[in-house]
Amino acid sequence: MLHRLNSAVTLIQRTTTEAPRGHMYYIGLDVHKKTISYCVKDVSGRIQQEGKVGSTRRELDCWMKTLPRPWTVAMEATIFSGWIYDHLLPHATQIKVAHP
Repeated sequence: MLHRLNSAVTLIQRTTTEAPRGHMYYIGLDVHKKTISYCVKDVSGRIQQEGKVGSTRRELDCWMKTLPRPWTVAMEATIFSGWIYDHLLPHATQIKVAHP
């Protein structure tokens, strides 16, 4: 679908599961043994939050309560990614794990 905005051509792609524009937050995780660094961006690419959280289920639970909703996560594949993926899955719109 093409739309003209201010004399520019913009391609808009939608899926049936896509949140309304401006309502999805994107989280990048850098996973380590004892900590997880994170960056939360809105749909425009502006950073909303960034920081570090301990690599425990309890600390992830506390951190998830502070997140704007809905959110999707991308993280690197490490030996710790499996349990983090499983723990975040019920709360996230989508989780992507990069190929090692």
